[in-house]
Amino acid sequence: MVEEIKKIKVLEIGAGKDCYANKGDEEVIHLDRVRLPHVEVVCDVNKEKLPFNADSFDSIYMDNVLHLLDDTIKIVEECYRVLKPEGKLIITVPHYSSFNAYRDLLVKHHFTRFSMDYFKKDNNLNFYSNARFKVKYELKPSGIGKFLPSFIRDKLCFFINGLIDEICFEMVTEK
Repeated sequence: MVEEIKKIKVLEIGAGKDCYANKGDEEVIHLDRVRLPHVEVVCDVNKEKLPFNADSFDSIYMDNVLHLLDDTIKIVEECYRVLKPEGKLIITVPHYSSFNAYRDLLVKHHFTRFSMDYFKKDNNLNFYSNARFKVKYELKPSGIGKFLPSFIRDKLCFFINGLIDEICFEMVTEK
Protein backbone atom coordinates (compact mmCIF):
# COMPACT_ATOMS: atom_id res chain seq x y z
CA MET A 1 0.00 0.00 0.00
CA VAL A 2 1.36 3.42 -0.97
CA GLU A 3 1.19 6.10 1.70
CA GLU A 4 -0.32 9.40 0.65
CA ILE A 5 2.17 12.24 0.95
CA LYS A 6 0.55 15.06 2.88
CA LYS A 7 1.23 18.50 1.48
CA ILE A 8 2.01 21.42 3.76
CA LYS A 9 -0.84 23.92 3.61
CA VAL A 10 0.43 27.50 3.19
CA LEU A 11 -1.48 30.79 3.12
CA GLU A 12 0.09 33.86 1.60
CA ILE A 13 -1.55 37.08 2.78
CA GLY A 14 -1.03 40.02 0.44
CA ALA A 15 0.01 37.99 -2.58
CA GLY A 16 0.27 41.04 -4.83
CA LYS A 17 1.90 40.72 -8.24
CA ASP A 18 4.89 38.66 -7.08
CA CYS A 19 3.38 35.74 -5.21
CA TYR A 20 4.96 33.09 -3.01
CA ALA A 21 6.12 30.19 -5.17
CA ASN A 22 5.01 26.65 -4.40
CA LYS A 23 7.99 24.52 -3.39
CA GLY A 24 6.40 21.24 -4.54
CA ASP A 25 5.45 19.79 -1.16
CA GLU A 26 3.10 22.69 -0.46
CA GLU A 27 -0.48 23.56 -1.22
CA VAL A 28 -0.40 27.36 -1.41
CA ILE A 29 -3.45 29.61 -1.22
CA HIS A 30 -2.82 33.19 -2.32
CA LEU A 31 -4.97 35.88 -0.68
CA ASP A 32 -5.15 39.56 -1.57
CA ARG A 33 -7.70 42.35 -1.33
CA VAL A 34 -7.84 42.62 -5.14
CA ARG A 35 -8.49 40.00 -7.79
CA LEU A 36 -5.28 39.08 -9.61
CA PRO A 37 -4.65 36.13 -11.97
CA HIS A 38 -2.95 33.97 -9.30
CA VAL A 39 -5.12 35.02 -6.31
CA GLU A 40 -7.55 32.30 -5.23
CA VAL A 41 -9.11 34.19 -2.29
CA VAL A 42 -10.11 37.87 -2.28
CA CYS A 43 -10.38 39.30 1.23
CA ASP A 44 -9.65 42.72 2.72
CA VAL A 45 -8.06 41.69 6.02
CA ASN A 46 -8.46 45.26 7.31
CA LYS A 47 -12.24 44.79 7.22
CA GLU A 48 -12.88 41.03 7.33
CA LYS A 49 -11.77 37.96 9.23
CA LEU A 50 -9.77 35.41 7.32
CA PRO A 51 -12.34 33.16 5.56
CA PHE A 52 -10.91 29.90 6.91
CA ASN A 53 -11.63 27.54 9.78
CA ALA A 54 -9.44 27.47 12.87
CA ASP A 55 -6.29 25.33 12.64
CA SER A 56 -6.36 25.22 8.81
CA PHE A 57 -2.76 26.09 7.86
CA ASP A 58 0.73 24.82 8.60
CA SER A 59 2.29 28.11 7.59
CA ILE A 60 1.33 31.71 6.78
CA TYR A 61 3.59 33.99 4.81
CA MET A 62 3.37 37.81 4.70
CA ASP A 63 6.06 39.55 2.69
CA ASN A 64 6.04 43.34 3.11
CA VAL A 65 2.34 43.50 4.00
CA LEU A 66 1.86 43.83 7.77
CA HIS A 67 3.23 47.39 7.97
CA LEU A 68 0.51 48.46 5.50
CA LEU A 69 -2.44 47.06 7.48
CA ASP A 70 -4.53 48.95 10.02
CA ASP A 71 -4.33 46.73 13.11
CA THR A 72 -1.20 44.62 13.61
CA ILE A 73 -2.50 42.82 16.70
CA LYS A 74 -5.83 41.93 15.05
CA ILE A 75 -4.22 40.40 11.95
CA VAL A 76 -1.63 38.46 13.98
CA GLU A 77 -4.49 37.10 16.13
CA GLU A 78 -6.37 36.05 12.98
CA CYS A 79 -3.24 34.28 11.73
CA TYR A 80 -2.94 32.54 15.10
CA ARG A 81 -6.56 31.39 14.82
CA VAL A 82 -6.13 29.75 11.40
CA LEU A 83 -2.67 28.30 12.09
CA LYS A 84 -2.38 24.74 13.37
CA PRO A 85 -0.54 24.05 16.64
CA GLU A 86 3.19 24.54 15.98
CA GLY A 87 2.21 26.45 12.81
CA LYS A 88 4.61 29.07 11.46
CA LEU A 89 3.86 32.71 10.78
CA ILE A 90 6.60 34.26 8.65
CA ILE A 91 6.49 38.05 8.40
CA THR A 92 8.91 40.30 6.54
CA VAL A 93 8.60 44.07 6.99
CA PRO A 94 10.88 47.08 6.55
CA HIS A 95 13.02 47.69 9.64
CA TYR A 96 12.14 51.05 11.22
CA SER A 97 15.63 52.39 10.43
CA SER A 98 15.35 51.50 6.73
CA PHE A 99 14.84 54.24 4.17
CA ASN A 100 12.06 52.03 2.74
CA ALA A 101 10.09 52.38 5.98
CA TYR A 102 9.54 56.07 5.34
CA ARG A 103 9.33 56.66 1.60
CA ASP A 104 6.05 54.78 1.02
CA LEU A 105 2.96 56.79 1.99
CA LEU A 106 1.01 53.57 2.61
CA VAL A 107 3.18 52.55 5.59
CA LYS A 108 1.20 52.67 8.85
CA HIS A 109 3.56 50.91 11.28
CA HIS A 110 7.29 50.67 11.93
CA PHE A 111 8.93 47.54 13.33
CA THR A 112 11.95 46.73 15.49
CA ARG A 113 13.23 43.38 16.68
CA PHE A 114 11.06 43.82 19.78
CA SER A 115 7.76 44.48 17.96
CA MET A 116 6.42 40.92 18.18
CA ASP A 117 7.31 40.46 21.85
CA TYR A 118 3.64 41.22 22.70
CA PHE A 119 2.87 37.67 21.60
CA LYS A 120 5.48 35.91 23.77
CA LYS A 121 4.36 34.01 26.88
CA ASP A 122 6.98 35.64 29.09
CA ASN A 123 6.50 39.26 27.97
CA ASN A 124 5.08 41.69 30.54
CA LEU A 125 2.96 43.38 27.81
CA ASN A 126 1.32 40.18 26.58
CA PHE A 127 -2.05 41.19 28.04
CA TYR A 128 -2.88 42.97 24.75
CA SER A 129 -3.48 39.64 23.02
CA ASN A 130 -4.22 35.99 23.82
CA ALA A 131 -2.25 34.78 20.79
CA ARG A 132 1.03 33.15 21.87
CA PHE A 133 4.07 32.50 19.71
CA LYS A 134 7.71 31.57 20.04
CA VAL A 135 9.39 34.46 18.21
CA LYS A 136 12.68 34.59 16.33
CA TYR A 137 13.86 37.38 14.08
CA GLU A 138 16.52 38.03 11.48
CA LEU A 139 17.74 41.49 10.54
CA LYS A 140 18.53 41.85 6.84
CA PRO A 141 21.29 44.43 6.30
CA SER A 142 21.59 46.92 3.46
CA GLY A 143 24.30 49.21 2.12
CA ILE A 144 27.30 49.53 4.40
CA GLY A 145 25.45 47.41 6.97
CA LYS A 146 26.30 44.32 4.89
CA PHE A 147 29.98 44.84 5.69
CA LEU A 148 29.65 45.35 9.45
CA PRO A 149 29.67 42.49 11.96
CA SER A 150 26.09 41.85 13.11
CA PHE A 151 26.81 42.59 16.80
CA ILE A 152 27.96 46.10 15.79
CA ARG A 153 25.38 46.70 13.03
CA ASP A 154 22.44 45.63 15.21
CA LYS A 155 23.36 48.27 17.82
CA LEU A 156 24.35 51.05 15.41
CA CYS A 157 21.03 50.82 13.54
CA PHE A 158 19.43 52.70 16.46
CA PHE A 159 21.63 55.70 15.59
CA ILE A 160 22.39 55.37 11.85
CA ASN A 161 19.58 54.85 9.34
CA GLY A 162 20.03 52.56 6.36
CA LEU A 163 22.13 49.80 7.96
CA ILE A 164 19.19 47.40 8.15
CA ASP A 165 16.71 47.01 5.29
CA GLU A 166 14.19 44.46 6.55
CA ILE A 167 13.34 42.38 9.55
CA CYS A 168 11.98 38.87 9.18
CA PHE A 169 10.01 37.34 12.05
CA GLU A 170 9.51 33.60 12.31
CA MET A 171 6.75 32.96 14.83
CA VAL A 172 5.62 29.49 15.90
CA THR A 173 2.22 29.06 17.56
CA GLU A 174 2.01 27.93 21.16
CA LYS A 175 -1.48 26.41 21.43
